[in-house]
Amino acid sequence: MKPNDIQVSEHFTLCEFDDKANGNLVVLHPLTIERLEKLHLALSESMGRPIAILITCGTRTPRTNNQLAKLLGWTDDGGLVSKTSKHLPRFGGIAADLQVLDIEFGQLMPIRTVAQLAASFFDTIIDHYPTHIHVDLRDSANPGAPSND
Repeated sequence: MKPNDIQVSEHFTLCEFDDKANGNLVVLHPLTIERLEKLHLALSESMGRPIAILITCGTRTPRTNNQLAKLLGWTDDGGLVSKTSKHLPRFGGIAADLQVLDIEFGQLMPIRTVAQLAASFFDTIIDHYPTHIHVDLRDSANPGAPSND
């Protein structure tokens, strides 16, 4: 059994959200899973066929964040990695990067299409990356913040 191989919902396991590069650390907010399941249902219904949400990044340790910044640059300098990435453990597991696979055709769904549906369930959507979209609950997951439900 691999580390964190624990089913946390119908379509997701804990290991999908861990930082494999640096010790398999995982921090995952329950609301993140709840909203991902809602997104899964909405995407499946809109497509009229099965899809799979592929998590490309969940928890990101500070070390991994720094390693990514060396490759992709800090956002402060025009790069793609934020020094305050919502993937960092201190934010409580509120972020995920993802792709969506159309299972029947074996193709990834267009990022913009996924982002439009994801906006119904997540506070922040970043869809300018070439390979994935970023979703997070920076407002909803905080106690006392308004919910998107």
